[in-house]
Amino acid sequence: MSYAFRYDLKKSLSSKALIIAIILLILAGIGAGYLFSREIEVGSNYYFVSNFVSTNRTYLLEGYLISANGQIISNAKIFYNGKTAITNSKGFAEINLTGVNEVGVATLNFQLSNVNYTASITNMAVVNIQGKTGEVYASIYLPKGNWSCNIYYGQLSLSMIKNISSLPKELYKIAELNLSSVGEPILFSQKVNIEQNSSKPIVFLNTDCNSTQLNYTNYYSFTIPSLISKGLEGSALISSLTVFAEFFPLLGLFLINDAFVKPRSSKAIEFILSRPITKGQLFISRFTSGLIAMLISSIAAGIVIPIAVSYVLNASITYSYILFSIAALIISSISFYSLLYLIASISYRGFIGISIAFYLIFYLFDIFEILSFLTGKTWLAYISPYAVSSMILQKISTSSFSLLININYTFVTIAATLWIFLPAILSFFIYVKSDKI
Repeated sequence: MSYAFRYDLKKSLSSKALIIAIILLILAGIGAGYLFSREIEVGSNYYFVSNFVSTNRTYLLEGYLISANGQIISNAKIFYNGKTAITNSKGFAEINLTGVNEVGVATLNFQLSNVNYTASITNMAVVNIQGKTGEVYASIYLPKGNWSCNIYYGQLSLSMIKNISSLPKELYKIAELNLSSVGEPILFSQKVNIEQNSSKPIVFLNTDCNSTQLNYTNYYSFTIPSLISKGLEGSALISSLTVFAEFFPLLGLFLINDAFVKPRSSKAIEFILSRPITKGQLFISRFTSGLIAMLISSIAAGIVIPIAVSYVLNASITYSYILFSIAALIISSISFYSLLYLIASISYRGFIGISIAFYLIFYLFDIFEILSFLTGKTWLAYISPYAVSSMILQKISTSSFSLLININYTFVTIAATLWIFLPAILSFFIYVKSDKI
């Protein structure tokens, strides 16, 4: 038994095709993470903190031009949808959009000292972020009159803003203002604390303003680019690992076909069993040797891919990133490996075709995760081993781009355990009890 196991293990680990495929998949995963990070650009060097204002059939875009380091940009020529304006000494500009058909563009261009720049149009921005502090700027528009305003601020996660009625509980007062409005936006600025937590990338501002006749309550939001970038590092890593997790299980098909299915179909396994080795011992030897090859490959990829992606993105990773990566890849690869052995133990005829069909169902198209999404029944996702491994990967990224589903990690553990062990145990007993060699 020990000699047979050593032979099978050496054969599995020294497979050139396996080694080349693993290297190519790791490189493809790293490339996918790099492309993902480069396709999504977040942040801006300039902001036009503004409001769209409609008065007397006149449609205006009024606001203030500010740099990401908090500098007011004066004497800049702004271009927006064929209209132009020049910022005054306070950085304020008014663009008359009357007659303009389309005003949904989220950026504008401006020229300063004959150099062209682009600014994001927003009603609020957090700039001059240094460590745990920053400056919040907001364009507050109020009708003419005297106003008393309370300003509330908070830094929130995406899950906190699902219900806007609950927002006041999450915000705290940062200012009380007495304002005299002349009918144009007022630029509010305040130094605030910034929590360097990528799970809370969204800053909210609530202005509650009262005059003798009116009450104006407005909510403003701004997503901090640096925190989104941190979250995107996790998303880029998920993108890399997903490539490996989705295609690596197919290599188990070739390992099993070479070690178990071909010998059975060619009757070579009859010769092996004529030696002092039982069917059970033979099964365990071949299953375990292939299993070790898959485990070593998954662990290697779970270490190499995060380190490589962090190097490419010039970002830091934690040990938890690597542990979750390894866990996800092991679940993805070993689950399918066990399922393939179950298929092979039942019948070696049509093994490749049946295995590919199961791969399409559980991995490439992930039918059960699609059904879970369409029906709203979360439990369906736990039927798919690939979906279960994807849920593990969600622990890596805390960005607002992460999948927003309530994941029960007790169910994830149960599903992963069943997928890894149940097919393997069934395949052992089916093969040993079968009259077929």
